[in-house]
Amino acid sequence: MRCVGCGDDLCGECHRFTIDDAPGCARCAYEASTRRARRLSLAAVFLGLGTGLGAWLTVRFELGEELGALVVGALFLLGVSAGIAWSGLSQAPARVVLRDEDEAPPRVVFEEPSGGASYRAAARRVVQAVSPRLSARAT
Repeated sequence: MRCVGCGDDLCGECHRFTIDDAPGCARCAYEASTRRARRLSLAAVFLGLGTGLGAWLTVRFELGEELGALVVGALFLLGVSAGIAWSGLSQAPARVVLRDEDEAPPRVVFEEPSGGASYRAAARRVVQAVSPRLSARAT
C-alpha cells in the first residue's frame, strides 16, 4: 500500500493509521489530525511577529507621521493572518483512526496520482526531512 498523504510505501507494520478511510503513515496521520491547530498557531505567530516588526520599524525609521502606511500595513497583516487562520478552519477535520494490530491490513490497489501529486509528495518529504519536528502545542 501507499500512504495517502506522502505516497510512501507502507508494509503491514507501517500501516498503523487510516486517514479518511485510506492508508496512512504515522507522520501523515499526525499532520492530518493537528492541521487546524497548527494553522491557528501559525496565524497567531505571524500576527505577533508582524506586529513586533512593524512597531520596531516605526520606531527605528520614525514613521509616526506616516499614518496611511501604518494603517495599510496593519490591514495587510490582519488580512494575511485571517487568511491563514481561515485556511485551517474552512477545511473539514480529517478522520484519523488507529488501526487494530490484530486486524489484517486491507488490500488496496494504488493508482498513480495525476496532476503533479507525486511531485508534491516528493517535495513534502524533502521539507519534512529538513524541518524540525514540533507539535502544535510547542508551535
